[in-house]
Amino acid sequence: MTRRTGSAIRSALAWTGALTLLGAMVAGAGLLFAGTWLTRDDVPARADAMVVLGGGYFRPLHAADLYREGFAPVVYVGRVIRSEEDRMVMRYGFELAEQDAVYRRILTAHGVPDEAVRTYGQELRSTVEEAETISALLGPGPGRLIVVTSPYHVMRARMMFRRALPGWEVLVCGTAYEPFPERWWTSQDGARSVILETAKLVYYLMGGAFRAPEEGATATAP
Repeated sequence: MTRRTGSAIRSALAWTGALTLLGAMVAGAGLLFAGTWLTRDDVPARADAMVVLGGGYFRPLHAADLYREGFAPVVYVGRVIRSEEDRMVMRYGFELAEQDAVYRRILTAHGVPDEAVRTYGQELRSTVEEAETISALLGPGPGRLIVVTSPYHVMRARMMFRRALPGWEVLVCGTAYEPFPERWWTSQDGARSVILETAKLVYYLMGGAFRAPEEGATATAP
């Protein structure tokens, strides 16, 4: 190896190390402020319909508030798949209500008429499936849809629903009832939510999506 070649290799390694360090610093800074950019939601406006995403019982509380304020005439609730943990508990003889039934009870208890609550889908397992199913139900638009979810889930939900409903104006609102501190690392729940949501966001941006396995598949599609 010549002296010039060795110098070029050392220079390349130094640049690679510097760029790696810079990338790590940028990623760290982005994660530090995740409590801000993940949760930046839309201002609600009068819409044709509203959908409250599965996954958390604080979500229908906010959807009920928006309904009572006249932002949408109907609230859609997805039938989501039971978790493996729920299935295990049920094997011991415990009855656990379906999430859509709990959502309906919360909505009606907070002023949404039962006839204004509509269910859709079957064993939905992800935001992608919720978006694609509601798109097939509502049609190509035009129209305006309000999506209610958890604060940390706003950004990814917005990406998925706007992609699935190109003919619709989609407004995504984070529930005001779910505590989510800007200094998320000071909360165990906040830290868990940000780390998991960031990983899911990166996976989605790389083309991944959680869907039901195709018939005959040996494993669940990621």
